[in-house]
Order: sequence, then structure tokens, then C-alpha cells
Amino acid sequence: MNQVGEPERFQCLEIMKIGIREMQEFYIESSNTVEVEGFTKFGLTDTGIIDRYLVLTDDLRLAHYLQKIGIDTVNFNNIRVYGWK
Repeated sequence: MNQVGEPERFQCLEIMKIGIREMQEFYIESSNTVEVEGFTKFGLTDTGIIDRYLVLTDDLRLAHYLQKIGIDTVNFNNIRVYGWK
């Protein structure tokens, strides 16, 4: 988000704020996450999303791994070209 200039950054964060207020949050305990196979390769945050979520990432290595194990993944770099400046 810090790579987006103003006023677009502010506008995006305002929209994000509205969405976050409406979300129901779930979390995965770190003690469970460290037991996942990819933990030593990808770390706590990336491994925590592997279980059951659509993943949007710009990390090619992570995207490839997730797709290989059957996790729905969108590589952000693949969609940037569609009308982004």
C-alpha cells in the first residue's frame, strides 16, 4: 500500500477500513502453524494462510508452492498488467 501515491492510497485505506469493520476475523494459533509442512520454508505468516484461504500474493515462490499443493492462489503480479499503471 505504501507504493500507491496520494490521494489513491488514502482512498484505498478508507475503503479497506469499511470492509474491515464488517469482517469476522479468525486466527490460527502459532503453535498449530509451526506444525505445518511449509513452516520452515515460508515462515509464520505465509504458512498461516495455507490451510483454507484464497491467497493473493506477489511472492512467486509461495504462489507456486501453494498451487502445487492445491491451494487457490492468485499471483498479484499476473493481474497487475490489467489496466494498472
